[in-house]
This record gives sequence, C-alpha cells and structure tokens, in this order.
Amino acid sequence: MFHRFLLMMLLLSGSGQAVAEACPPEGWDKPSLVALKARQFVVDDADERARLAETLVPCLADPDPELRDGVAYEAMSTWLRAEGLASAQVQALSAQLLAQLEHPAVDPEGVAQPFAALLLSELARTDRINPHFPDALRNRMLHSAEAYVAGMTDYRGFEEGLGWRHGVAHGADWIMQLALNPAYDRAALERLRAALLSQVPARGEHAYTDGESERLARAILVLMHRSELDPVSWHQTLATVSAPAPLPDWAAAFMSRRGLNQRHNVRLFLLALNLGVQRSTLADREALLHTIDAAIKASD
Repeated sequence: MFHRFLLMMLLLSGSGQAVAEACPPEGWDKPSLVALKARQFVVDDADERARLAETLVPCLADPDPELRDGVAYEAMSTWLRAEGLASAQVQALSAQLLAQLEHPAVDPEGVAQPFAALLLSELARTDRINPHFPDALRNRMLHSAEAYVAGMTDYRGFEEGLGWRHGVAHGADWIMQLALNPAYDRAALERLRAALLSQVPARGEHAYTDGESERLARAILVLMHRSELDPVSWHQTLATVSAPAPLPDWAAAFMSRRGLNQRHNVRLFLLALNLGVQRSTLADREALLHTIDAAIKASD
C-alpha cells in the first residue's frame, strides 16, 4: 500500500521532509485542483487519495491562498475528519510537518509555518478522537506546539492577495486540540496554558485585529474544562496576565503606542474569555467569572 511506502521513506530520510516539492503536484494544475474542491475532495481510491495528500503538502507553503488554504488545507482537513487517511500516513504527515516547524525553510511571505501548525491541529485531532499516536509522537506534538506558540514573533494576519498567515490563531487551534486530548497530564496542560498566555499581550508594538484574542480565549476555555487545572491555579495565572509588566502600572499604558496596544490585547482577551465562560457549563463557572472579573478590573 502507498501509505506504508510513504511512512518507510519518511522514516528512512530521518528528517520527515517530503519528497515532492512542486505545487500544484505533478499531474495536477490549479483548475483541476479547484474542480476537485468543487467535488468536495472526493477521491474514491484510497491509494490515490494517500498519494495526493502527500503531494499536496508543499501547497501549504504556496503564496496563492486559493491553493494553500482553499485546496491543500481544506482537502487534508476533509480527509482527516472523514478518517480517509490511514494511521501510518497521519503519523508520517505529522512527523513531516513537525520537522518543517523545527527546521523552517526560508519563507519571506511567512505562510508555511502557520499552515503547518493549522494542519497539525487537524492531525492532532485524529489522535484525541481515536488514540493512535505512539508516545514519542504525542510528546513531540506537545513540545513543538509549546515552542511554536511561545516563540511566535510574526503577527501578520490577513493581507489582500496573500490571504492569511495567522500564526497565533493557528497555534492556538493546535494547542486547543492537544488540550482536548485526555492523554496529556496536568504538567503538559500547564505548559500549554503558559504558551497560550505568553501571547495574550503580544510582543513589540502589535495590536491584535484579526481575531487572535478570541482564538486564544477559546483554547484557554478548553483548558478550563480540564479538571486537572483547579480554580486556584487560574486565579494565579490570570492575575499574571492582567499585570502591566513591563509597564510600571496601567496608567503608563496611555503614554505610549506600545502600552496602549498591550492594554488593548490584554483586555480584549479577558473580555472574550469572560463571554466564553458565561456561555459555558463549567462546574466552577461562577468562581472563574469572579477571577476573570478581578483580572479585568486590574487592567482598568
């Protein structure tokens, strides 16, 4: 079977890098891929579907958003959610994309890593729906997601003609899928939480405008549903989020663009989280709302 051959080649390569480099892949052009999308990515032959999935990976780094987002990502997501790719190939694709994040190629447009992270969220989802990852891959997912989100410095979101980068949002989606997986223990969840919260204020002078705060809040809300993280720990972590550091106090935020953007990002996140908890069925809902309200007041 094709997927067994693919896994063997990836493991032998030692790097997980794809053999195919072209986008569109050999035998396809953009019109034929768009036509495949119109057919809802139906590919009846399992080997052909597996081969196409592997050769579409380079399209995740293509500057054309119709190929990158509309075809490559949507095709992969469709097949993964329909369990249309074998476990061996899902693991191989995961290793390939993790290698791309850990050893990024030159990418001036900044699209390759965010879309690797977004597809990794779908690959991680398969393991939490039907556990099939070996421990080594599951741990590598944890380490890479944590490092990717915590280390994010490229805050470019949507751009006309180029479409989305959205690294923070895609990283939050990836962590959200890991947070939903019961295989991860409290220590792992704490690391994922810390990575997410490190991006709440953003770095430098960036103000979130493309929904990043809401995506961070959504992932944090999932972590709030995990019983391993108790209300006391949330009080401590959200108090840290609402602190003005490196500013001396929040009054100082009104004296600089950087400070204003930091305050904007923190309050937008807390307000989004507050709304999410209000709509939730969390057992500790009232205690968490009190904690979030205190954090919002602290950022006044």
